[in-house]
Parts: sequence; C-alpha cells; structure tokens
Amino acid sequence: MLTYAVCLFVAFLASFFILMNGLLVKVYPIFMLLVFQGILGFIYTGILLESSEEEYSMFSNDAEWGGFGFFNKDKFFDTFFVFGMSAGFWGSAGYIISLLFFSPVIVSASFLTEPFLGQLFGYWMNIDAFPGLMTWSGTVLVCLGILSIQRAEQ
Repeated sequence: MLTYAVCLFVAFLASFFILMNGLLVKVYPIFMLLVFQGILGFIYTGILLESSEEEYSMFSNDAEWGGFGFFNKDKFFDTFFVFGMSAGFWGSAGYIISLLFFSPVIVSASFLTEPFLGQLFGYWMNIDAFPGLMTWSGTVLVCLGILSIQRAEQ
C-alpha cells in the first residue's frame, strides 16, 4: 500500500514539474531554467545522500561517494560527454525545450515512450532482450494517443 502511495505522489510531482515548466518556459530563458534546476537537483541529491547511511562526502571528488565526483579525472569523459549529454540534454533539457513547441499534455505523454527506447538501448548494449509484441503494441498505442491529443489541441 505504501508503494502505491509513493508512486502516486511521485506521479503528481512529475506532472507538477511538467506543468510548471510549461509556464516558466514562456517567461524565462531556457538556459536559466536548466541551470537553476541543475543546481536544485544537485542540492537535493546532496541532502538525500547526507541523510543516508553510506559514506558520502559532499566536497570530495571521489568517483564513488564524492559530491563532486563528476570532476574526477578518471571519470571526466564518461560524466560530461556520455552521461551528461545523454541524460542531461536528451533527458530533462529535451523535455523542457519541447515545451516551447508542444503542450504539457503532449510532453508528459511522451514520457510513456521511454521504456521502449530504454529497452532498445539495452538490446543494443547486450544487456536486455529485444522489445516484444506487447512493448511494440503499447508504444504504437501511446504514439497514436499523442497524435490524437495533438490534433485535438490544434
């Protein structure tokens, strides 16, 4: 029961995130929004890790448990170019930029295609199976739903 409550609460927060960014992207420059959200995310992650039982050091550049571990010279390329560009730009930045062109309903519905894309990437990296019939059919239905919502809004 607690799991369902947490899932519903997180879904509410994600919806609130998309709706608020839909309003803010019309008022503030995108770069300012992304920097502000990045700083808030870093602070939030630091607070969560400080409250955990793991050995975390906020101002360390240790690759495993340092708050500035992304500056570690051994992990620099992976952090900034592989994960930074893929998760940063194509993740939250991509959704925020798309709010300039699409409604928050369309952007939030596009989140439903992420499992399909994740499974394709997993298959490409040999850590998951190729998407099955249910995954393909679910993704097609989601895309048809997104198209119908987009047409109804015009």
